[in-house]
Parts: sequence; C-alpha cells; structure tokens
Amino acid sequence: MSRVLLINPPSPFSAASPPLGLSYLAASLLEGGHEVQVCDLAARFPPSREDLVGLLEAWRPALVGVTLYTEVALATYDLVATLPRGEALWVAGGVHATAQPAEPLRFGFAVTVRGEGELTLRELADLLDRGTSGPDLLPAVPGLSWRDSSGELRATADRPRLQDLDALPPPHRAGALFPRRWYLPDGVGSLAVSLLTSRGCAGRCTFCSNEVTGRQPRLHSPARVLAELLALRQREGQVTCSFHDDAFTADRPRLLQLCRLFREQLTPRPVWWCESRVDGFDAEIAGPMREAGCRAVAFGVESGDPGVLRRIGKQITPEQVLAAFAAARGAGLLTHANIMFGFPGETEEELGQTLRLMERLAPHTTSFGALGLLVPYPGTAIYRRHAVEYGFTEWWLDRPRVSRLNRPFLELEQGLTTAEQWPALQQQLETALLDVDFFRYPDGVRRRIEEGLAFRRGYRP
Repeated sequence: MSRVLLINPPSPFSAASPPLGLSYLAASLLEGGHEVQVCDLAARFPPSREDLVGLLEAWRPALVGVTLYTEVALATYDLVATLPRGEALWVAGGVHATAQPAEPLRFGFAVTVRGEGELTLRELADLLDRGTSGPDLLPAVPGLSWRDSSGELRATADRPRLQDLDALPPPHRAGALFPRRWYLPDGVGSLAVSLLTSRGCAGRCTFCSNEVTGRQPRLHSPARVLAELLALRQREGQVTCSFHDDAFTADRPRLLQLCRLFREQLTPRPVWWCESRVDGFDAEIAGPMREAGCRAVAFGVESGDPGVLRRIGKQITPEQVLAAFAAARGAGLLTHANIMFGFPGETEEELGQTLRLMERLAPHTTSFGALGLLVPYPGTAIYRRHAVEYGFTEWWLDRPRVSRLNRPFLELEQGLTTAEQWPALQQQLETALLDVDFFRYPDGVRRRIEEGLAFRRGYRP
C-alpha cells in the first residue's frame, strides 16, 4: 500500500468541521487499501507548520496531495516551497487546479489532478504501490496534467464524471483522520456536520464554475443519504446538518422521498438547512421540508434587476424570488438571501433595482448573505470574458492585490472572529474588494454598491 498525505492549506475562514472534499478523497484511498494521513491547516485549531514538517519527515509519504483554493493559491505555493520534498509525488487538485491545470506545475507540483479526484488519486496511489514511478505512470491515469522532461505540457483525457455517486465510500469513514481537537475547543462536543447528496448543477450562472462537478446533476440515492445520517447520528448524536448541494431541491420526487425517510426513519428528526434555487420552490416542497426537520433555506437571489439576471445566466425573475421566500416563510422556514453586487457593466439603476428588491424581501427573510461582492474566479464565464479587458488575468498571483485583500484578516487579533468583531471585519473585507476594483466601477456605481452593502450590514429581522 502507498502512503498518502492530504493537505488542506491555511484559510482566512477557519473551518468548524472536516472538509468534505478531503474526506471523500481520504475515504476513497482507505477503501483502496492505502495508508492515509491528513493535515487540515484550515481547521479552527489547526496543526502547526512544524507539525506538518515533522509528519513529512517522519512518515515519508509516497504521494502528497494539496487542495488549491483561488483566494489562498499564492499563500499555498509559498508554503509548499518551504516544505521538505522527500521522494514524494506532489499533486495539486481542487476547483482552482482544475480551472488552471498548468499553473501548479510552475510552483513545485509534479502533477495536477483535474476534475473529481477520488478515483484519479486512488489510481495514482495504486501505481506507486506497484512500484511504477516517474513519468511512466502518468499516461495510464485519466484526468492528469504534467510537464515532460522537455518541459512540454502533457495531459491525459478528462476522466468521465462518476454517474453512480453511491459507489463512492461515504466521507465519514475517514473521520478518524480528522482529530476533534482541530475543530472543537478541547476536542469536546459534537462536530458540525456537512453533507453532499448530489453533485453538479444545471444552472448556467456566469459567475459560477462547474469545472469539477459539471452541469448535469448527479444524485446520491435517498437510501444512501439516510445511511449517512444514521451513521453520523450514531457517532455524533443529535446534530445540525448542512446540505451544501447546488441542486438539493432540484429533483422534486427525490426531495419528497428524502423528507419522508427523515420523518419515518429518524427519531428525533434531524435539524438541517440547505441551499436552493428560487425557481420551483413552492409550498408543495416547503411544507414537507419543514416537517422533515428543515429549519432554514439559503436562496441565490443575486440581483433585483431582470436584465442583470438574464445577462448573468441566472434564469430567474424577481417575481420568482418573492414567491419562493413567501412559500418558505409560510411553512415556518427561516430564509437567507444571497445577493451579489458589482457585475460588469451593471448600472446605477440596475443596482437600485436590487436595493428595492432587498427592501421588499426584508419583511420575509431572516438574513442577507454576509459577503456578496463579485469576485471573478478562474473557470467562470465572467473571468474568461473580462480578465483581459479589465486587466485582472491571474489576479490571485498578484502579490500586492492579494495582500490588499488579506489585510483585514491580518489586522484581527489572534484567535477566532467573535460575533462582535464580524460586522467591522465584514466592512473591511468589502472595502478591500472595492479598492481592488476588478471591474473599474464608476464613482456612481460604487456609491450604489456601498449603499446596498450598508443596507445588508445594517439589516436586522
């Protein structure tokens, strides 16, 4: 068996539970018979860099896998450059690596994994286990990018997305690799529980990247979801669950079946929240969701202007937004409205329409999204269309720009962000994003954006 070390890099936003992506990877590797260790540097009480160095030197993994996130890509590359390399194959993965597969190869990585990594990483570990090494192993595995001995960029074919998600081992099987002391004070209490019951989204939003999970939703079976909840309840007791699917409510028959299973098979019923599009959300599903333990729904609203909604590919209307919130509140559900400001070409009047929609939603929503200024992520249509025009190509590698974005976090005192600190931090983050000025907002547009942000910060239900 091969030894595989998985690393989650440091993040400004500390995690209160094990990351799902790394958990799925670790569970798949364990099922393949490999030895696995994890180092989650983004945890609330993370291991130190010295802990990571000690693990690399003492355990001597054959493969080191690092998840890349756009906001901290540069910091991750800086960290990797300081770590002992050993004889390991260093592999980058995640949404950022999939969108920019050649980039990690410039910063110390030998291989990039594109797309869903569970099977790809396991196959790489299998080959290493059989004694295959060097560039000879790479052409045998789909979904890889690397540079050959002459420096030429090479790539195998994309790995087809897994259609039977139930074939993947559940992420909680890797739970022992994520010590409680990383996420809980003194390691005591129940972990926050995050779950995925599907992958992919049929939406065509220009600000969203579906490079990894794709545009076609793929679903875990209701029986699999129930089994995961039962296993988690056995380990953690009664917990609050968050479903992070892009399309949790998209398949109505499956959703209603899940609600029935939660009511009939889980006593007491689980307490959970989910994310949903507004189109198709109505009283027919809101009522059963509430009865099955759902307490809150987060809706993607983005804009109050019909023209902007069409341009960004959202494929919804303000009327559908209002109807969805009314249905949710009518069933006794708390609601969360995610608003996004600053789309390229957005006018003062269009931003005014968004503010007016927020004012109409205010009596019906529990909260507005904490952060919602547009960031042009690689892999999105907005990035492809506007990076050259506005001069922000590879902005995440621009050290002065990234430093400006990270400054609010550096100004915080050591420790967790308290509820009292958050409003000030939120305003600092928003100001930093506006000052970076990806889309060169005219003064009047910026004032309108600031007006919307101020409304959101000051909102109290």
